[in-house]
Amino acid sequence: MKNVFLTGGTGFVGKYIIEELIREGYNVRALSRSRESDRTLREMGCDPVHCSLDKPETLEMGVRGCDIVIHCAAKLETNADSVQELYRDNVQGTENLFQVSKRDNVRVFIFISSEGVIMNGQHINNADEQIPIPPLNTLGWYNESKALSEQYINNNRTNLMKSIIIRLPLVWGARDNVLDYLVGLCNKFQWFWIGGGKNYLSILHAKNAAHGIRLAIEKGEDGETYFLSDGEPVQYQRFFTDRFKQKGVQTWKLKMSLPIWFAWFLVFCFSLIWKVFKLKGLPLLTKTGLIYSSKNFTLNDSKARKKLGYSNIVSYEQGMKEL
Repeated sequence: MKNVFLTGGTGFVGKYIIEELIREGYNVRALSRSRESDRTLREMGCDPVHCSLDKPETLEMGVRGCDIVIHCAAKLETNADSVQELYRDNVQGTENLFQVSKRDNVRVFIFISSEGVIMNGQHINNADEQIPIPPLNTLGWYNESKALSEQYINNNRTNLMKSIIIRLPLVWGARDNVLDYLVGLCNKFQWFWIGGGKNYLSILHAKNAAHGIRLAIEKGEDGETYFLSDGEPVQYQRFFTDRFKQKGVQTWKLKMSLPIWFAWFLVFCFSLIWKVFKLKGLPLLTKTGLIYSSKNFTLNDSKARKKLGYSNIVSYEQGMKEL
């Protein structure tokens, strides 16, 4: 059972998954939509397959003959052209891939989800997998799309295909394009701490994420959900400052802060402006981003450590040196 079909293989986390699986002897093919992606995947030792999540008939080409499917692709609030596109890619795309996997006798289906499905707008401390998903209309767009996908998978499981959900917190590491974008904001004096950045969060190095996902393939149980993290939570301001300094940002550029009440006002204004003027993309500051930036969000991943044998393979200090 070594043949894998992966979506999101050219993304930040997807590349680490490919490296982990190939190193461990898996044969990997991955969804591709361009010649550039073909080249990137082949250079990593992966076979590209041209297909699309919104065209189930093309997914057959990727899934056929594979024992394992890992669905890592997702539209983010930062790169979606519209809310409709985000839901189409994340929700309908997941449903399409899940149904094709069932029809093609896939043995293991891994869905990469987010910690954000339990985001309730309050501080969350040491959360485990037993915490229920709050009402969907209280979640941001991205988190709601992940929660809807989780519900679909859990409601359509079959005994013939092991279905496992992996929830990831903020994933970090080298080759992170989002970090490069944030560094650009810092250098243009457009980075602000919200409420001082004193909140704590769980994080996950990309190598640790890939390691945990492979263990879920090999040891995960059907119908189970697992949190993964680096273990000890970190303070938001310290974590981002450490990364920015590693990328050459001078600390005097990191002194600006917004009161939380004013940030909420901006979220309301941005949302209204985008809706009224039908602007392309999503607002500069969203509800999801604001809550992540200002509330504690820490996880308890003891289930994965006990059931999967998961442990960190990269420490905080090692990860920072690699940036």
